Amino acid sequence: MAITTATAPYPVTVGNMYFGDLTLGDILKVEYARNVGISFIQTVQKIPGSGKITDIKSRITGIDVTLASSRLPKSIVRKYRGQTVSTNKGFSAVNENDTFVSFAFGFTVKNSDQTSAFHWLPNCTMTENNSSYDTAPPEGANDPVQDTKISAIPDSDSGDALITYDQSEVVAGKVPLTEEAFFAQVIKSMTDSIIDSETDVTPGT
Repeated sequence: MAITTATAPYPVTVGNMYFGDLTLGDILKVEYARNVGISFIQTVQKIPGSGKITDIKSRITGIDVTLASSRLPKSIVRKYRGQTVSTNKGFSAVNENDTFVSFAFGFTVKNSDQTSAFHWLPNCTMTENNSSYDTAPPEGANDPVQDTKISAIPDSDSGDALITYDQSEVVAGKVPLTEEAFFAQVIKSMTDSIIDSETDVTPGT
């Protein structure tokens, strides 16, 4: 059997973020991402037998997302942190009884081979949103960073917690989906209509 050498593109930069309203279906694109971290939460059970480990069972129970951005629109923070907002929008209040509103979070990653990877987490809550305010230096300006933590759990119907689409992995002869097509609506399941909806490459192109 022949041995082949594997190659793979590497991530170059994080791209746009997307926030999906699960009630209205609205999608909001935000361009200020600086870092997105994904950490899987899982339970692991080792099954013993005859003095040894005979099997290992694991289950994904959620995903912790850490997000660093230069800024997030206040409308996003107010909405998904459950803040009360006045009629004229100028006032908002953080209250001990605020209820976090579920939403979908998505983001893009640009690869070294000019392709991109797209991600949807369809069932999220914004558990933290922290800011600090500094004195501006005598020359130049501050480098603002806003830290946000998002908790994602599996979709209640499909059980899917993260849907990823990698353009670099699409089979030859198919046109990879664009960022606009992937984020046109929240993808909640591997049975959604967009799955495997790529079109054939036109001969001669």
